[in-house]
Amino acid sequence: MAAVLAILALGSSLNIPALRVTRPSAAEVDEFVRRQGSKGFNSRAQGHVVNYLHTGERPAGLQLCERSAVVGRGQQAYDRARNALANGELISGVPWATICLGGKPAEAPDLATVVQCYRSVWCLNPCRVTYAALGTTHSTVAYATLNGHLLEGEEAFDLRMALDGRVHVRVASLSKGSGVLGTLATPFIAPIRRAFLAAAAQSFVSREVAAQRLILGEEIA
Repeated sequence: MAAVLAILALGSSLNIPALRVTRPSAAEVDEFVRRQGSKGFNSRAQGHVVNYLHTGERPAGLQLCERSAVVGRGQQAYDRARNALANGELISGVPWATICLGGKPAEAPDLATVVQCYRSVWCLNPCRVTYAALGTTHSTVAYATLNGHLLEGEEAFDLRMALDGRVHVRVASLSKGSGVLGTLATPFIAPIRRAFLAAAAQSFVSREVAAQRLILGEEIA
């Protein structure tokens, strides 16, 4: 019994994440998100990523990673992307990663990022929405990490329609390792984070391409 308690204590101090050998079911992820309501933030970084998007300034000690893409052109393309953002459809069509929210970002802030790491284990990462602003030409949703996450920091999805009508999506992360295990794992997490942000940005492009094909098909019909 003493050995078991020692292992549990060590796991707590090392901030062991929620891992699965197989991909968790939708019900398992929903339960994970529901139970994290009592968890607190594991850092004081709330607001930094939104400030970075607005000013370009970032605090010392947090690593920046960001990816961007041109989603499409025109108000309708922007509105489709904004609706996806408003409904919590932050990443889609990616077999090894997803983001699961308890509801719309403005209404149910708890969420989990679910990622398969190096084609082996699946990791469920607790987060909470810290910022949601939806406008006619600019929208942003940001979320921060909770206790139990290997990283400390924030990620944000920023959607803008430029003066030339182009719709840009930008996915940015400011973070560092959380605790002993998170710090040690950061070099291994970094490539996954880069791929995750790139896939998230590309998913907005893929949705718009699919929408344009559907519109073209309807016009031909």
